[in-house]
Amino acid sequence: MDHGVLDLLGPQLIKGKRIKLTKTKKVALAAWAAKYALMFQLTHGRDRRFAIPEADYARFYDERTPGKLMRLWAGYMEPPGKRGGPVLAFTDDTLNETYHDPQMLERAGLSAELASKDYNAVFRFGYCVISLYSARPEILEAVSLANPRAWVQIWPAVGTSEWPPPEPLPTGRVNPHFAGLPVSSS
Repeated sequence: MDHGVLDLLGPQLIKGKRIKLTKTKKVALAAWAAKYALMFQLTHGRDRRFAIPEADYARFYDERTPGKLMRLWAGYMEPPGKRGGPVLAFTDDTLNETYHDPQMLERAGLSAELASKDYNAVFRFGYCVISLYSARPEILEAVSLANPRAWVQIWPAVGTSEWPPPEPLPTGRVNPHFAGLPVSSS
């Protein structure tokens, strides 16, 4: 399943060239990125495959899209070494499990019944950084990006957007880019 992503990734995103991401291109890029994140976990031994639940694999296989429990964004980062800094790698990735416990959710003004394990994946190819977050819908609505001007939403795919976004991400290793749940002052 390539969805024409190699045509999109190769000459534009990997090389950092400006591109219009139409809804169709966003769908293709998001599907490819979700598949990459799912397959990335399978590179680990069975005893270390804890972040992505089996149900997400089945859902992706059936729907061939990231689904309604995922959000994906594309950012721009100059590859390490571009301006004389240390060269770390052409690609970089991370996959993390997160847990929203009842007490934290209540402090954020959400129901304790939403307690769940979720995950995020962030990976970079050349200049393109993809961030994927999977969580319950109520949590997805409450979590925000730490720097929204550094990202273009690719899933759910809506309209056409310019890439790269207005602000680049800081050069370095990829990390989760979320501000987290807002904490109420009660």
